[in-house]
Amino acid sequence: MFFSLRDDLLSVLEAVECDGALKYSKTGLFSEPSYECYDTGSELPNLGVATSESSISCTTYLVTEQSIPVQIRTVQTTAGPNLFAIDQLYNADSVGLTPAGLLGEDVILHGRVATASDSV
Repeated sequence: MFFSLRDDLLSVLEAVECDGALKYSKTGLFSEPSYECYDTGSELPNLGVATSESSISCTTYLVTEQSIPVQIRTVQTTAGPNLFAIDQLYNADSVGLTPAGLLGEDVILHGRVATASDSV
């Protein structure tokens, strides 16, 4: 876990990106088998600003090497159409990045970098 704002995050992300091209794919359950993807940390919307009142529910990105295709997992539902998941379950060579950040004017929610993989 970490506490940081946009400039703090950018300096770290840019240093990591110097070692190789990455992509940042928004995680979650979606109604279509497509996803938002960004080539650099500087392109992430609202970087350093919390997207929720709780760190656990802030936007998370699946971070992978640029050359690794992101696998989309179909989730069958009991009521309604199937959903499509972007997560680490089918994307083992990845890291989850939750930037979190500033909430309002005077609170900073913690961010997180985590993985469920043995390879990264």
